[in-house]
Amino acid sequence: MNGKSRKLSLSFLLFTALIFTAHSIVAAAPSAALKVKTSSFNMVFDGKTLVLPDGQYVFAVNGTSYVPLRFVSYALQKSVQWDAKTSQVTVANPNKQEAIVLKDYLANVIAHGNEVSAKGGVSVQLTPKSVKVVVDGKAKVLPEGQSGYIVNGALYVPVRFMSEAVGTAIQWDPVKKQVSAESAAYRAEHGSHETGNTGTGGSNGGTTGGSTGGSTGGGSGPVKPSYESITANAEARLTSLQNSCQAALMDIGIQYISTDDAKLKESLKNKGYAKLDECTASFNKVVGEVEAQLKANGYSTAIIADYRKEFNSQVEAGRDIMKGMA
Repeated sequence: MNGKSRKLSLSFLLFTALIFTAHSIVAAAPSAALKVKTSSFNMVFDGKTLVLPDGQYVFAVNGTSYVPLRFVSYALQKSVQWDAKTSQVTVANPNKQEAIVLKDYLANVIAHGNEVSAKGGVSVQLTPKSVKVVVDGKAKVLPEGQSGYIVNGALYVPVRFMSEAVGTAIQWDPVKKQVSAESAAYRAEHGSHETGNTGTGGSNGGTTGGSTGGSTGGGSGPVKPSYESITANAEARLTSLQNSCQAALMDIGIQYISTDDAKLKESLKNKGYAKLDECTASFNKVVGEVEAQLKANGYSTAIIADYRKEFNSQVEAGRDIMKGMA
């Protein structure tokens, strides 16, 4: 439990750091807006399929595919800063604190199973936005006839432009409907790999089936689960829940700092509180099932109190963060 406690505490500290150190891309100046339909697609970075935050998509305008600049930059382990006075986006290598935040953030947006990065067929309104983009100290200019677009407070740029700007081959496969790339940090650690056919679904599928089938088959009756297997399964479920909730809260936090609209800020705070309530309900369901399983097999349920104490302390930390949002 000590290791798990440190992980939970670290996660919320990083969430706090993200909320108060990230910079926003705010609403665009009034201009001619247009509506498009989004495309169902996957974004595979560093060998893992990542899921975009709610309200972010991939879409095409005049044959050019657009992706969220901030999210793609994060996926490539780059920091992003926004200067509202000059309408300039600065993409650069992160400092040590930012690198920790980015790594933690990306760990919480990995797809599970066959989950896709974003849904298609959603009608969204685009607002053109003229921006200056500086990557690693060099100004990058959008091709003539192309524009940045704002959707739900996020800035989108063409995939090809982003690829050339960061100097990393970001592949767009219109047949597979997939964006893929490897960050410089990933290549340095693992070497270059093909990212097009990788993700989390296939690897998970090949590692779980055989081990469980072999251990339970062939017996004459039901096998009593060990205390360790019950609690290990419980902590795996709780960790999955934690990751899901943290990713959702981070997304809400990013949206919050991306707007100056007081009503929207209040709405996002309420959304954050609602998410915490939802996470609490899910936690109680998991813990209730685990407690019942422990009792049914004659084991001590003392660990349940540890789970609750730990979870409640982190929920209160999350509420304190949102109370402090000005």
